[in-house]
Amino acid sequence: MTTQGSETTQQFSVTSNCFSALKRLRYKHQTRVLWIDALAIDQSNVDERNHQVSLMSRIYSQAAVVVVYLGDAAGNSDLAIEFVMECYDPSPNTTSLSFPKSDILMQALRNLFLRPWFTRVWVIQEVFLSTEKIIYCGDKELCWSAMENFKHYLVNTRMQFRLPYVVSMPNRHCEEETTEKLLLKTLLDSRHCQASDPRDKVYSLLPILQSYIKSLDLVPKYQDGLDKIYTDCAVSLLPSCGWNLVYAVQGQSLIKALPSWVPDWNVTPQRYIIGTAPWMEMSYFWIDKGLPGVADKPQIMMRDSNEGQKLVLRGYGYPRGRIVRMGSTYIAGTTPFPAKEWYTLVHKIGSPAPVNNSGSTLPSVKPPHLTDSFFQFLRLARYLYSSSMEDEEEDPVNELPEPDFIIGGSRMSYRDYKFGSRWEHTVRKLASERKDGVLPFRDIPFHYAAEGWPPSYGNTISGNLEACHLRRCFVTDTGYFGLAPAEAEIGDQAFICVGASVPFVLREISSGGDEFYLVGESYLQVRAWEQMANNESQPEPLYIV
Repeated sequence: MTTQGSETTQQFSVTSNCFSALKRLRYKHQTRVLWIDALAIDQSNVDERNHQVSLMSRIYSQAAVVVVYLGDAAGNSDLAIEFVMECYDPSPNTTSLSFPKSDILMQALRNLFLRPWFTRVWVIQEVFLSTEKIIYCGDKELCWSAMENFKHYLVNTRMQFRLPYVVSMPNRHCEEETTEKLLLKTLLDSRHCQASDPRDKVYSLLPILQSYIKSLDLVPKYQDGLDKIYTDCAVSLLPSCGWNLVYAVQGQSLIKALPSWVPDWNVTPQRYIIGTAPWMEMSYFWIDKGLPGVADKPQIMMRDSNEGQKLVLRGYGYPRGRIVRMGSTYIAGTTPFPAKEWYTLVHKIGSPAPVNNSGSTLPSVKPPHLTDSFFQFLRLARYLYSSSMEDEEEDPVNELPEPDFIIGGSRMSYRDYKFGSRWEHTVRKLASERKDGVLPFRDIPFHYAAEGWPPSYGNTISGNLEACHLRRCFVTDTGYFGLAPAEAEIGDQAFICVGASVPFVLREISSGGDEFYLVGESYLQVRAWEQMANNESQPEPLYIV
């Protein structure tokens, strides 16, 4: 493109999408003033980036209108936008018969919301801070209010995909939330969004917090490394968020210098956060259980090491055992749910006890408490995924309802439904429609697994399948069972940390030491908590590096 100033003419390069947007947005007969971040900010100048990012909140909040350009018409986008507008402002001459049914319309909507603009983390502040927004896609225009209204339509129809966060996010945040908790919530909700510079996973969200009375001690410093930026963010959030921040650690970070307890926000959501699951988390356990001299939140401290001082997370925890048995990892849509394998793993009551590496006999698994929700789910799942009547007869679950399912308008008996194969097939089909053949965790429709069941059973099935994704069942040398991250290994230890609503799987840095590497949050059967309460032992100090 060519820019003409008062005295000089200068050529510069822009992306094809930016060029298309400028052609679409210009007026034919008058001047139009546009501020375009891709052109206004010199991305190679660190000082300018630091300064401009700090001005973002003023730029978007004071703009006369923010224009969202989605690109040229493609993938039946006209149909999708017309439908979104019709849901917002129904025409008296239009009925549901005016739009093509099911597959064509759903695919058009899916194509629209998979456009690159919706995936970018920077657009969150554009929408949140601006007062007036308009969307352009090809020759179509759409007000942002219509897009906000559409999220209610999606909730009511339970489509096979989720709306992008920038569309589904709340219009305003709870005034009672602290700045730190708001930032953590937004980091979690936007974790799937993309940024060409991973530092922007944090920096792009800072402008939406500037209206809060208490500001965070975080300012854009693009000269810093990614490990320092994410660690500084964690240090700022930890005093207010406590263990909730540590729950956010998922997967194996590729940032070598990043402490294991610091979330890598460039890692997309891998699995469900158990600490937010009402049927699994145990926050009520700590009510009225204050321990003298023991902090109920983790604390940051410097500790000496062979390489000098290092930043560590100190907490107090009760050891609940070392992992001695593990089941295979469940990956929804890729591997069938290992119901029988996991059930057999935890149902070894009275079977020969395992033996450790030194040849010593270890305790066999304690009889699972019948009220343990996860054990109940394993019994149910083994029945649902059974491949033969013989599986059912080994441990019949007579109390289960046997509903009829409505499939494609036809009634199908419970035993002919083949729950497991149908649910997994749905996920595989959705994955095959993606360019890379991968269905992100956020887009796996676990609610489909609940179809046909009464709400009490349906919620149990879908909720537990979601919690099990990218996790594996384990048994400890103390006889407890639970769920661990896929990265867990034999020999890792389960700890219940003071103040935490879920246990953690930790890996010893050196044998017999008090320093550990965080593997991730986990689930541990209720009995492990109950017996800890009956034990008068004191928690151990833990140092997570």
